[in-house]
Amino acid sequence: MIIMLNLLIAILGNSFNTINDSAIQASYQERARMISENSFLIPPVSRKKFCPPNTYLIVAESESHEVKNEDEDEQH
Repeated sequence: MIIMLNLLIAILGNSFNTINDSAIQASYQERARMISENSFLIPPVSRKKFCPPNTYLIVAESESHEVKNEDEDEQH
């Protein structure tokens, strides 16, 4: 009985790891899809500043992060 219970736990643990690994990949794919679908929301000036022509990678940062960086620059 104990051996069967250990076997069941091992099978469930293996299944959980497999699903968890594919969930991370699916999360990245969904984020990329959302960025691609909503790229029109990024102003052209920001696109030129952060993304050279014919490049499809844009790094998004929160506005609060940008404000903090501007405040630090003003203090120096």
